[in-house]
Amino acid sequence: MQFTPGTVKAAPHSLVTVVVAEVGVPISLQWLDKYLATMEEGCDVYQRVHFLDGLVVVNSVDKPSALTLGLRRHLDALGTQWLGVLQDKDLSDRLPPGPYMYLDGALKPVYRLYDDVQGAFLTALKPKTDR
Repeated sequence: MQFTPGTVKAAPHSLVTVVVAEVGVPISLQWLDKYLATMEEGCDVYQRVHFLDGLVVVNSVDKPSALTLGLRRHLDALGTQWLGVLQDKDLSDRLPPGPYMYLDGALKPVYRLYDDVQGAFLTALKPKTDR
């Protein structure tokens, strides 16, 4: 499906990946695979198998209709249900790359939760006074 800011026709909630291309760089299968691999290595939340319900590419020179058939087939094989290509230089500042949750018509950032193995957040600390 086509992505238009504010009007994504996707499932009520989807795990989405936002990638930001350098201005003028065309999208290719090799570029996308390298970008996603780098994202997986550098982000403690991102996992390619989970966050490709939708894909949003920012700053591409390509329009969704201009993407190669090979790239579209590759995205289908990865499980991507919709693709958005946005051509807005200013948008890359407001929509950084990474994993998102599409919820209630908007992209929401996701964060990783860690186990509290030390129990630091289970009880409050009260200072003891010597009086």
